Amino acid sequence: MPVSYPPAPPTLAGDLLTIHRLLQSPTLIRRRLRTLADLRFVADQILTQRFRSSGGAVLYEISEPMFNEREIEAVAPGSEYPRDTPATGEAAVAAVANWGQAVFISDASIKRNLYGGSEIDRALRKVMNTVIRKVDRITIAAVASAVSATQQATAGWEGSAANMLLDIELAKAEVADLEMGYNPDTIMMSTQKYARLVSDDKIASLRKRETTDNPVYSG
Repeated sequence: MPVSYPPAPPTLAGDLLTIHRLLQSPTLIRRRLRTLADLRFVADQILTQRFRSSGGAVLYEISEPMFNEREIEAVAPGSEYPRDTPATGEAAVAAVANWGQAVFISDASIKRNLYGGSEIDRALRKVMNTVIRKVDRITIAAVASAVSATQQATAGWEGSAANMLLDIELAKAEVADLEMGYNPDTIMMSTQKYARLVSDDKIASLRKRETTDNPVYSG
């Protein structure tokens, strides 16, 4: 049967690839699988300490007082100082949960794949991303539930009356004034809030002049 040249190009309908018998199989290019850095997980950034559990749980104290309840007193020479019993923090326990996931990969899918090892690697990476996404959501929820005080913004950041730097400093003061030794050094915000913050005229006027060391140049 005569064939016109060039033959019709391959067609793809769903997962069914149709190729003319006189053509070679087209080159398969696989999209790079997104990694954790692309997904912007933050759990390891806001909770940096690591602990090992024992007995299926972790026992910890909440808000141990930094001061004794009884004030110090001036005493006469040779007199006994007033006694006080240091208070301990409230005890709490956190049970350990096992998070995981199993996926199915058939021998046939590995053998028929051009990159068999890559098939397993991609499946493992997806499982890892899924587990860490779950941990990230739990972490953010736990941090949000532990907030004991809030600071109202002077105005919505969407309007021209916003004073973002003042809002941040007042929020830091709210934490520092608890007198628990906390030193806020990290802000977690959405990408839209960050965009408004770095483009704010009041903050831009406080940056160093004649320098490229700012988000306008470096992102």
